[in-house]
Amino acid sequence: MTGDNLQYNEYLWNLLFRAKSGETLAFNEFFNELYTPVYRYLLIRLKHKESAEDCTQITFSKVFQNIQKIEASATSPLQYLFTVARNTLIDEKRKKQAETLTEEAWGTHISTENTEKTVENSILYKSILESIDTLQEEDKDLLTFRLLENLSHAEIAEILEKSDVSIRKAFSRALEKLRESLKNKGIMYE
Repeated sequence: MTGDNLQYNEYLWNLLFRAKSGETLAFNEFFNELYTPVYRYLLIRLKHKESAEDCTQITFSKVFQNIQKIEASATSPLQYLFTVARNTLIDEKRKKQAETLTEEAWGTHISTENTEKTVENSILYKSILESIDTLQEEDKDLLTFRLLENLSHAEIAEILEKSDVSIRKAFSRALEKLRESLKNKGIMYE
C-alpha cells in the first residue's frame, strides 16, 4: 500500500472513530468521501439507478447502525464498505430479478474528453458490462472490484474472505471468460 493510500485510510478511520464518539459531521464526511465508489459498484451490479441508490443508502445505514462495533483493522474502510455493499447486494438480488442494463453506469466511470471517443468507449464499455453480466456472481465481483474499482488482489481477498492466491487464480479465469465472451461479440483487446 502506498503512503498516500495509507494516509487516506488513516483519515477515513479517523472519521469513523470521530463518528463513533458521536460526531455526526464526521460520519457525513465519511459518507461523502466513499459514496461514489460504493454507488458505482452497486450500480454496475444492479443495473438500476434507484436500486443502486437504495442499496448504497442501506450500506451506509448498516455501517452507521453498527458503528460502535467497528474496529480499525488491516482492511481499509473502503474494503469494509465493499463487503457490506456486497452483502446488501446479495440481499437485494434475493428480493428481485436483475433489471436490464442501463447507461447510468457509464456516466459514473468515464469522463468525457470528446464526443466521438466517448461514444466509442460507451459502446465498448456497454459490451464489457454485458459480458461481465453473463458470468457467475463471483466472477462478476472479481472483475468489478479489480477492473472497475482498481482494488488489489489482497483487498479483494479480504472482501471475499479467500486467500490472495485463490483470488489471483479466480481473477485470471474470470478475465479469460470475459475475453472469450468479448471475442464471441467480435471485440478483441490486449
